[in-house]
Amino acid sequence: MKQRSFLYLLIFYVAAMLLSKMAYTQSNIDTLWSLLKRSQPIQYNSPVWESAGKNQIKETCISGDCTNGYGISIFNDRVSAGIYQYEGWFLNTKHHGAGIVKSVNTAARVCNFDHGKETGAYLLENNGLMVLHNANGKVVKKVRAEFGFDLAVVQKHQANSFENFIPCNCLSRATHIVEAEYQQPYDVIDEFKNNKGTNYKTETQRVEYPGLRNNCLNTVFVKAISYEGGYYFDRSVAILPGATIMKRPFNTTYNPGKEGVQYLGQYEAVPVKK
Repeated sequence: MKQRSFLYLLIFYVAAMLLSKMAYTQSNIDTLWSLLKRSQPIQYNSPVWESAGKNQIKETCISGDCTNGYGISIFNDRVSAGIYQYEGWFLNTKHHGAGIVKSVNTAARVCNFDHGKETGAYLLENNGLMVLHNANGKVVKKVRAEFGFDLAVVQKHQANSFENFIPCNCLSRATHIVEAEYQQPYDVIDEFKNNKGTNYKTETQRVEYPGLRNNCLNTVFVKAISYEGGYYFDRSVAILPGATIMKRPFNTTYNPGKEGVQYLGQYEAVPVKK
């Protein structure tokens, strides 16, 4: 019986992985990008936004059809105590289909909804860079595992994400410092000097790695991709002026099937001249 239960679980897990990889094709990513490019700005200066914040309104419609159609709404998040604007599709008043969530102080998130719940692939803003994720995986130690994509999907997404950036040469060698936490054991002693066992306390350790520093006045975006376990992932990062990242080899082309992260170049967001 136990062997049969294990076999069922294995079949279910493999099927879930295959369905996840099949479900988020390029057409899905194109839909998310289309919504991102045409979405309306945050209307935080509107009376509706102010009223939603003061009265802690759960969700209120600004425009369009927020019942069974396409509309824009404002809602409060009880967990983060923030006010958010949703633009996208609704079904029976719930977020259903492609939608984008924006806030004044948090990153924009473009994703698919299934009766109010986020599912699968999404774009998450990182200091002006949209990074592709797919969190439709199992939860391990309260962290939701990511699934990857086909190589063509990631490459097309990166073409969209970097289309307004220009190549630059802003990065130089530097030391990248990480404050790593670890558990330090210590003996528990009572007033009679008897050993009552071992306890642990959290301490930090300074770890230095070879790194790269952004020496430009603007944010630098590093295009990166990885191959892990048959999937491809968007590992692009944004580096603020003066910040560092761990050093990786830069490449002009991606080598499919090679495990690990490869950086494919550095780009800069140059302000538009008026």
